[in-house]
Amino acid sequence: MKKVLFTILIIIQIQAQEPWAHTYKQVYSEDQMRSNRKKETIQITRDKALPFTQLVFSWNAHRPKRGVFTFYVRVKDQTTQAWDTWHKMIEWGSDIQKSNFSRGKHSVFNYARLEMNKNKKGDGFQVKVMRDGKRISFSQLKGVMVTVADFTRFKTEPYTMRGKNLESCLVASVPQKSQIMVDHPRNNGLCSPTSMSMVVETLTQRKVE
Repeated sequence: MKKVLFTILIIIQIQAQEPWAHTYKQVYSEDQMRSNRKKETIQITRDKALPFTQLVFSWNAHRPKRGVFTFYVRVKDQTTQAWDTWHKMIEWGSDIQKSNFSRGKHSVFNYARLEMNKNKKGDGFQVKVMRDGKRISFSQLKGVMVTVADFTRFKTEPYTMRGKNLESCLVASVPQKSQIMVDHPRNNGLCSPTSMSMVVETLTQRKVE
């Protein structure tokens, strides 16, 4: 009886330690970057990933002096194992930086992240990168990163694991702002400083321009 109980406790402990989020990386060496130079398309597939409700994509590359990289993603439904349609995520080049919105059967790409439909989870993903003709080379692409998270399993951290004993908190009554209203040539790319100014303004009770 003691052995059975001990085994059950071990299983419970292992399950409790399973992560609710994970980052997958594809980082290219110098040799790989050179071999990618003439490719028309780069595709990364992760058929068995940590089950997720949300996916966030990022990349590491020199901004091209000419031409455009276009990034796509599609996900695999955990229940049906069917691949969803391709989402066109981002167009990024010398004079463009554009995020997109698209809706698939199992998921939605919403400018900055992919979200699975309600009561759906993904357990696989594919990322596809295309270049604009011969004016741009994949030797400029150093790596791609995909972070997946299952928010149905998210829990606030235990007291013993909180950094400096600080609890998670919700900042209420944050003012609404739009970076598009700012008189700046790159106002469509100022989302992060705008979000930061909203929080700082709330916490300090001082207007942040």
